[in-house]
Amino acid sequence: MTDFSRAKRKLCAGGCVGGLLVLASLSGQALAEPVQVGLHLDERFSDNIGRSESHPRSDLEHRLSVSVLHQTDPAPCSSFLDGVFGFRHYQRGTYSDQADLNGSWNGACALSDSGLQWTASDSVSQVAVNTTQAFTPNNQTRRNVFSTGPRYLWLISPRDQLATSAQYQRTSYAGQGQSNATHYLGNSTYTHQMSPTLSVGLGAEIDKGKLDTGEDITRRTGNVQMTKTLTSTRFSGSVGYSRLEDNFGGFQSTNSGMTWQLRVDRQLTERRSVYAEYGRELSDSSSPYVIQIAGLTFNLSQTSALQLTHWRAGLNQDLSSGGTINFDISQQNSEYLSTSETEKSSTATLSLAQPIVTNLTLHSDISAQHQTSSLTTLSQNLYGASLALSYQKTRALAFRAGLGRNINSANSIGTSYRENWMLVGVDYAFR
Repeated sequence: MTDFSRAKRKLCAGGCVGGLLVLASLSGQALAEPVQVGLHLDERFSDNIGRSESHPRSDLEHRLSVSVLHQTDPAPCSSFLDGVFGFRHYQRGTYSDQADLNGSWNGACALSDSGLQWTASDSVSQVAVNTTQAFTPNNQTRRNVFSTGPRYLWLISPRDQLATSAQYQRTSYAGQGQSNATHYLGNSTYTHQMSPTLSVGLGAEIDKGKLDTGEDITRRTGNVQMTKTLTSTRFSGSVGYSRLEDNFGGFQSTNSGMTWQLRVDRQLTERRSVYAEYGRELSDSSSPYVIQIAGLTFNLSQTSALQLTHWRAGLNQDLSSGGTINFDISQQNSEYLSTSETEKSSTATLSLAQPIVTNLTLHSDISAQHQTSSLTTLSQNLYGASLALSYQKTRALAFRAGLGRNINSANSIGTSYRENWMLVGVDYAFR
């Protein structure tokens, strides 16, 4: 749902604490660059803090957070850290006090001059346990994704290259009811530059995943890749075949089929651009692609083999007045291969940022989402709208204020709700 306080700071998806520790071990020079630290205070009032249909309860949420932004690239190592650590308190005790950690860290070190490097990344984010229920403190858990391993780039000729990697990944959840997973991945891609604007390639990947439930999932994929760049348009994508083996409780099933990832980006004018992408893959909900690249959502309680089909399209417009307009529509279909259950989600969002006077900007967001689930026969429509102002007092000090409304209209008793909220906030940047 639309919430100015969350939309304003999209800093989150990674492990700040773990990232700092690995960062320090990777390079002694990495911490030599200045670290940008910010302090944020939010006061958010809601007339239905629990997003309940029958028992709405108002409360005032106090949130204090610290953000860290740090980027370095001293040879032979580089790193990027972007994270927020926050603490929440509810005035009327609707929920207990809680801390949250969101952010991402990526690092790499060259092991030789021949193209061999070691990479590592860590991400932490708060995610919904059940996407068919309201996103409240009682329906969220902390997800941590850690990945590390070597990568090698072999420049065969000025037009040919071979990229190979081996990665270990661990996906873990803080709460109960979710299945942690370990993945071992191997990937190799050969690319040939046919012309300055066209490249083609062949790729192969194997992903062996083991869930804490005892389920083993092995995915093998081969594909053909292509990238074509024109004056104002860029086409990229891959088409291939994937085979997924799922072994659980002594029962084994095999699924296979065509997979693809296609995307086109086009610059219509100097200030207007559009994009569209369409993909399908066989995977599981703890896989690296699903979490880190596609950003797909599903019920974590049903972690298992999946067939995912999704598309997205959008428009980005820079206004002559200095403002921006962004429009995005998307759809995701998830089929759980072991049970044939399906989930579908369609979303549309529109956002506007418009300067009014010097240092004062108006923000407006509208969103709509339709969700269905064959397991529960649940169908719900979620709507959100917000209007806010941000004022940059100095380079270090900024103020925010906004209000909005969230609505869920569902066909199930006890699921629908309406929420009105107001927010004021202050941000201070130390560096």
